[in-house]
Amino acid sequence: MITYDEYILLSDKCPKYRGDFVAYTYFKEAMELAHNISLKRIDTYLYEGKHYTLPFKLKELEGALSSIRDGNITKDTTKLIVLARQVGIRRI
Repeated sequence: MITYDEYILLSDKCPKYRGDFVAYTYFKEAMELAHNISLKRIDTYLYEGKHYTLPFKLKELEGALSSIRDGNITKDTTKLIVLARQVGIRRI
């Protein structure tokens, strides 16, 4: 998991991330969800009692997690935003 300071740096590099503390709290929730999906290696998942299908490939999700962890912005970096919006997290 990345810290708030690291999230601020991420939002500086990738402006699609909001960069404030409220967005960071939602970001942590989306990161946890993405991490769990990645560990289980499945493209369907349960979130707050509802079933969802991953809107992109697992490889893209892993690329997003890797780019966020490493601080290197790639085309996959914003996939976490797509995942968050799918489950109703609007501010990330």
